[in-house]
Amino acid sequence: MMIETECCICGKKPYEVLWESTFDPEEVDETLFSARRAPDRVHYRMVKCVGCGLVYSNPILEPERIEELYSGSAQNYDDLVENISSTYIRYLERASGHLERRENLLEVGCGSGFFMKASLDLGFKNAYGVEPSREAVSKAPPDIRENITVDVLREGQFRRGFFDIICFFQVLDHVLDPNDFLSACREYLREEGIVLCITHDTRALSARLLGRSSPIVDIEHIYLFDRENIRRLFEKNGYEVLDVFPVKNTYSMSYWARLTPIPTKIKEPVMKLLEASGIGKANVSLCAGNLGIIAKKSSFKQHP
Repeated sequence: MMIETECCICGKKPYEVLWESTFDPEEVDETLFSARRAPDRVHYRMVKCVGCGLVYSNPILEPERIEELYSGSAQNYDDLVENISSTYIRYLERASGHLERRENLLEVGCGSGFFMKASLDLGFKNAYGVEPSREAVSKAPPDIRENITVDVLREGQFRRGFFDIICFFQVLDHVLDPNDFLSACREYLREEGIVLCITHDTRALSARLLGRSSPIVDIEHIYLFDRENIRRLFEKNGYEVLDVFPVKNTYSMSYWARLTPIPTKIKEPVMKLLEASGIGKANVSLCAGNLGIIAKKSSFKQHP
């Protein structure tokens, strides 16, 4: 029930094993594939490409099983939507400086469509989404829901050259084949169209300090990038990279505490204290281990 993977940048180059798997494939269910659940240290065997430093899971569950798990997963972060949306809109404004117009936007992994709605408020004419979780899509307002495709991104879902910008936030690390994914995005972008991506950074200080205890080491994450190899991936797939940058996220103190990899017997009283005192509701902005990339569709694909 498990399949071998390879580096999506270098192919079948040798790898070193970082950490062995921590789960039984027979016991996997949808709860492990629900977005933004508390860190539980459940992950595949994690390896590192000796060529480009890409960290990836190998082997993984079969694609059909993974898609099934995402389809049945829950959106359980409604209390975070406002903070998530404000962060992503800030970077959409940054990317929009490279656009000639604000007509058609696509968000891959759009959840309940809250960012789609915010992009319309920012001045985009039309917003579309792709999201595999049926529960998440059911929470979208009716006018937003009608523009969401309940699926993973595939070829043939949209008209070629239709979108001015395609956004995907904390999605690229989940996809089964980043090359196929970026190729499909490129097909859907108009000439000079833009991609805005935010994902985890394996070279961020938090990831290097925490190692296996970092929240980014997770069963949902198949490929984990740094600022150099993500640039190589985009260039390989026919994009001109315009900007790669660290991302500052804004969350409540309680959410930051929830992500902290400390023992439960310590974390639980801390969480209760934060909630009881009201301090837990205070927002804090941190560069906590994410990177962003803005890239433009180019007229040709480069060789790896």
